[in-house]
Amino acid sequence: MKYLFFFCFILSTRIFSQADCSDSRLDAVKDGNIEITGFVHTFAYGNYNKTYNSYRAIFINYNRADDSDFKEMKGDEIKVVIMIFTGDQSKLVPGTYTIQPNGSADHRSIAVGIYTAKGTTFAASYNNEYIGSVEIFELSDKSLCGKIAVKDSKGMEVTGRFNVNNEPVN
Repeated sequence: MKYLFFFCFILSTRIFSQADCSDSRLDAVKDGNIEITGFVHTFAYGNYNKTYNSYRAIFINYNRADDSDFKEMKGDEIKVVIMIFTGDQSKLVPGTYTIQPNGSADHRSIAVGIYTAKGTTFAASYNNEYIGSVEIFELSDKSLCGKIAVKDSKGMEVTGRFNVNNEPVN
């Protein structure tokens, strides 16, 4: 069953090339627990979070000036956060990062969060079965470029690409 799930996901995921890093676009944002229809972000940005040693690509559908790590979502506000961890205090390098099982020695891992006024869904190693990855194509002190294709067994799905400028953490 797990292999069938993986095969169906691969068929439903568009293949991106590095040339697709011209803009940021999420093709699918789905949550099995919370109804999300037609998420279109109004702003995408990136940053480095020292607390969790993670690089993040963040998509929001509200005013950037109103955003922070501690923002309480209201109405139809949605925030999608793609977190990429190096874990061992090393620098992020181009390559593929996946959600790792607890206790994994692989420090190249990811987590994905969907935050809404109705609740939060979080895809990480400890909460359910998942497939997919984040692939980093290019990065610098000023920007982060890659693609995401993550889907879990409870109906969460995030696919698309990002080319975000790094900003300070709010």
